[in-house]
Amino acid sequence: RSSDLDAILRDRRDASPVRQRLGELCVSGLRFHLRRLLNQPPVPQNPATDGAIYDWSRSRVHTFLRVEISVNGEPSEGALATELAGALVDLSRATLARAAPESTGLQRVDDLSALARGALAHAFLHTLLTWPFLDEAVVEAGGWAPVERLAAVLVVHAPSAFEVWAPLADVSSLRARLKAGLGPSENEKRAALRALQALGRGADAVVAREAVRANAAAFAYAECCPAEAEE
Repeated sequence: RSSDLDAILRDRRDASPVRQRLGELCVSGLRFHLRRLLNQPPVPQNPATDGAIYDWSRSRVHTFLRVEISVNGEPSEGALATELAGALVDLSRATLARAAPESTGLQRVDDLSALARGALAHAFLHTLLTWPFLDEAVVEAGGWAPVERLAAVLVVHAPSAFEVWAPLADVSSLRARLKAGLGPSENEKRAALRALQALGRGADAVVAREAVRANAAAFAYAECCPAEAEE
């Protein structure tokens, strides 16, 4: 059967150290391009001479878009490339949790937390990829093509652990899927919140504590904000 053959080929691909190394190299390159396209320029070692060089190494996305994260309950500025990568991981975990059989106890807490974070990741990525002028700034810096090429290599040749990057193989398609799925994701987030709260009230002390922890983790998420104008 074709499904059996696919499973055999997948196992062989996952066991290959050459493919593992290929995946690691592609992810390294992919992260480089995401930093170049989305993050602020690094702080120059010598501002008097290196400022223009460091500015050139980044797109202008940082001039109109920033990401805010919560650190110990306090707002702090994060890195867009890092938060995008984390959101892809959350989307992948939510997909696995949605496909898993009905769970109970602590596993149920983890699954619901994954679903809730997946919904927030969905909303974050949609906001990021549809932000005004984002595409124009990315095109000026060379476009999404380097990211898409490396993600496509990961999909075809790397072990399955790297499939979390698969959505970046076609950014336009990813943007369309995110737009189409916004409604259900918001509903799922609210359902997960209600279920987590009910579990925390009705379970034993250990599960209740885990429910509270998962609840807090699930709903503290990065947020896209306009960049503050320089004085």
